[in-house]
Amino acid sequence: MSTPVVGVARVDREALRQAIAEKYAQVATNPEIGFHFHTGRPLAMRLLYPASVIDALPPATIDSFAGTGNPFLFGDLRRGEHVVDVGCGAGLDTLIAAGQVGRSRHRGRHDFRDARKDHRGSCGDGPAQRRCP
Repeated sequence: MSTPVVGVARVDREALRQAIAEKYAQVATNPEIGFHFHTGRPLAMRLLYPASVIDALPPATIDSFAGTGNPFLFGDLRRGEHVVDVGCGAGLDTLIAAGQVGRSRHRGRHDFRDARKDHRGSCGDGPAQRRCP
C-alpha cells in the first residue's frame, strides 16, 4: 500500500485573501442579497447566541453578522475585564462583550476590511463608535 503524496495547492494566496475580503465586504454593505454561507440572525441562532442578547443589538450589526463561532459559550466576561476583538467584523461580539465588562472599561476592536470597519452599527472608529455601549 502506497502512502498518498500531499502536494502544495496552487492557490494565489493574495488573490484568495482579496476574494474573501470582497465577500465579507458584500456582507457588510449588502447583507440582504444572500450568500452561500449563513449570516445574520439565523446564523446567530445556529451558534446559540441567546435571542434576548441578539435582540438588544443594533439591527445593522445583526444583519451583517458572518461569524464563525460564539465565544460566549465558554462563559461570560467579568465586569472590568479588558476586551480586544481582533477580526471583529460586524461588531456583534464586541457589543456583547462591552455590555458584559461595563461601559467604563477599555475595549478595542480591529478588522482589516475597511467595509466592515466603517459599517454603520458596528464598533467602528467613525460615527458608529457612538453606538457602542
